Amino acid sequence: MKAIKIDVRKKEIYYVEIDGDMIDNIVNHLECDLFTLVYPNTLKKGDTLYVDDEGLLKEPIGAFSIKGCDQVLSGHGLILGTDEEGAAKDVVISIDDLKQLVSFESVDKLPEPFIEIYPFDPYNDDSY
Repeated sequence: MKAIKIDVRKKEIYYVEIDGDMIDNIVNHLECDLFTLVYPNTLKKGDTLYVDDEGLLKEPIGAFSIKGCDQVLSGHGLILGTDEEGAAKDVVISIDDLKQLVSFESVDKLPEPFIEIYPFDPYNDDSY
């Protein structure tokens, strides 16, 4: 399956092939142990951005921003398409269109990591 890698080491954006075990491929391309999904509203319908979930907690390898996301992201990015049932598929956005949305950033622009803990009360809808 065709994906697009946002490579912060090389400061390049290029196609990569995801085959075999998808999770192994994603963590290898992102150079991480855990990943999370980001949904910038500027991507084509169904496209999903995968990033290192712990990117702010370790020594940064680089950073990028993407229009439609309100913070600078730490580490590589990987974009895959997603079908109506949530399964991964070929990326929809083109590299040329993506290059208009992505900027490689200095790691000095990364936000400070933080953790927020919210109480959960299943009997009170006002707990948020």
